Amino acid sequence: MKSFLLAFSLLLITSFAHAHIEVAPTVDLNSYMGKWYEIARLPNSFEEDCAENVMAEYTLRDDGEINVVNSCDTFEGNRSVADGLAWRPDPNEPAKLKVSFVPFLKRFHLFGGDYWIFDVDESKYALVGSPDLEYLWILSRTPELDVDKIDKLLDLMIHMGVETKYLIFVKQRNT
Repeated sequence: MKSFLLAFSLLLITSFAHAHIEVAPTVDLNSYMGKWYEIARLPNSFEEDCAENVMAEYTLRDDGEINVVNSCDTFEGNRSVADGLAWRPDPNEPAKLKVSFVPFLKRFHLFGGDYWIFDVDESKYALVGSPDLEYLWILSRTPELDVDKIDKLLDLMIHMGVETKYLIFVKQRNT
């Protein structure tokens, strides 16, 4: 019983800790499609081999789902590519998507991770990640993002409770 109460208490604390996280009020998926350059990210296991030229490309399908192609140049000099599928679980929450890179299960919308759009200007930049802020990326339509925009997004991240000192800034070369 004590274990259950402890687990329940931790769940409540975690839920309230992220209650102040807001997403972009609107997202035009058609405008969001296309190539995005990764400007910065919080460290994560699935990009630990990515050295530079990290990109994501989104393509809207006829069924409303989104093909996702993430790519990067590795430290060994190879190009790494991951294909995924994204979808909106609730059309009333346009900034909250799910994404899966599990080949067989993605078509059934299983094992989808949260992909929330916290701030966006579809033609310039986006701040995206998971609601628990374990994953977070600054994306740009161009290989470099204006310092003022980066500062704006860093301020937003600090307001969200993110330790920005852990951000990895990505080199974009030969893009």
